[in-house]
Amino acid sequence: MSLVAAIGSANGRAVAPTRFRAAAGAEPAAGLALLRPVYWIGASIVAGAALYFGGIEAATIAIAALIALWAFAEPRATLWLATAFMIYLFVFFQQTAPLGEDLPAEFLFWGIGVALITAGLLIATLFSAQVDWRLARRRMTTAPGFAMLALLLVILASTVDGLVAGNRFFVVARQLFGCLLLPICFFLGVALLHTAPEADRWMRRVSWVIALGSVWYVQRLSLLSLAHRGYYREQSPLVAYGGAIAVVAWIEIMQRRRVSLWFQSLAQCVLCLLAILLMGNRAALGSVLAAIAVVTGLILWSRRGIALALAVCLIPVCAGLAPYVLARLAESRNLTGQVSDRFIFVLSEDRSYQGRVAQTEVVLSMVKRQPVLGAGMGSENSFVMPGEGRLKVASVDNGWGFLMLKMGYLGLAVFLVLIVTLLRTAFCGLARVRSSMLRADRLAALGVFLYALVSFLGGPIFFHFSVAPFFGTFLGAIVVLADTRDQPEEVRDGRCAA
Repeated sequence: MSLVAAIGSANGRAVAPTRFRAAAGAEPAAGLALLRPVYWIGASIVAGAALYFGGIEAATIAIAALIALWAFAEPRATLWLATAFMIYLFVFFQQTAPLGEDLPAEFLFWGIGVALITAGLLIATLFSAQVDWRLARRRMTTAPGFAMLALLLVILASTVDGLVAGNRFFVVARQLFGCLLLPICFFLGVALLHTAPEADRWMRRVSWVIALGSVWYVQRLSLLSLAHRGYYREQSPLVAYGGAIAVVAWIEIMQRRRVSLWFQSLAQCVLCLLAILLMGNRAALGSVLAAIAVVTGLILWSRRGIALALAVCLIPVCAGLAPYVLARLAESRNLTGQVSDRFIFVLSEDRSYQGRVAQTEVVLSMVKRQPVLGAGMGSENSFVMPGEGRLKVASVDNGWGFLMLKMGYLGLAVFLVLIVTLLRTAFCGLARVRSSMLRADRLAALGVFLYALVSFLGGPIFFHFSVAPFFGTFLGAIVVLADTRDQPEEVRDGRCAA
């Protein structure tokens, strides 16, 4: 009997959606409980041997292969292990910052690792006895599911268009891979996260994994800044994850009543925000603040009296203190002042902003010449970057520009439909949810989506292989949480039931 079949037999047949709550709390099979420590002890030995004989590159491939193999035993656990693998890369295998015209050499090994885990998880899910396919099909045939399928077809069409146009094959394949991860991980999230408790456990595990990765960067950048006696800034894709979890933790702080959960969420929020500040990522900080403002408004909207009182009291105070605080921070020459200089600036004088504007103008002119599918996957654009001269790159430092350049107005239209359907699903029935856990999780998934939409202005985070799996799974969680039975009115087919 295969490992998948054995696990399926131990767990019993797939149960109906109304009985998932009982199944979610069931104890793991005895065989799996015994296999888990044995497997991971052996996996640690294999990864250690790969590190010793082949270096960090061999260890990365070995770890990814071991996680992919484990997907056949526990596909649901592999969802958060995939995120843990990315944090491992950011902490231990980032040798150069992902900036500039040339891609870091380690991206090849990162991509191979992500491909191994995604392929293993997808195959394991397709043949897993732990998936209720009737439920998964019903959720995939909602409006967000159809919109994601349409986006997948546009991605494939733009790939063919890029190959026909003669774009470099490796660049076409690389960008196709990054774009495919969004619909694939959306499907995996919908298929594997059956119930709200399972989605809640997944969120908690990835939150702690990302918070621990943020601890590494906070202590590293703090010590380096003290050693250099000045602000030492280092970029990492971890900042996109940290911003998302800062939003999740903020919602947990506002919604959870248990003291232990409140302090855990506070620690996660502080760690992630510190990592963002020390990395000096303005787009991430702005996205976090925007998402937090929206979800805080939603939380307080049900308590209109409190919201009105806070607005009347806090807005004048903040308006009065802001100029004074900003002036003092700008004048400070210590580490706090140097960090503040990164976030307090004149937009029109910022070189990064000027470069993005110049690139966007070039991209828009290219899309006008090829409006339907754009210039296709693998297309390049050339623009003048102030202080660096002319650059020729295959990516765009603006998610909307990337979308239009690679997929044209057709891709833009489909992506906007996807956004609308997901927002409608996320908001539908939210005000009537009675369960505090379900309400907090639905707000968290919505907050991460809003955060990603704002961050999309700074880069194609929905289509980059280093972050697309994470956000794709969160989009799947939106559909799962909206479809839960644990609310007064069901949400079916993307509409509120009457």
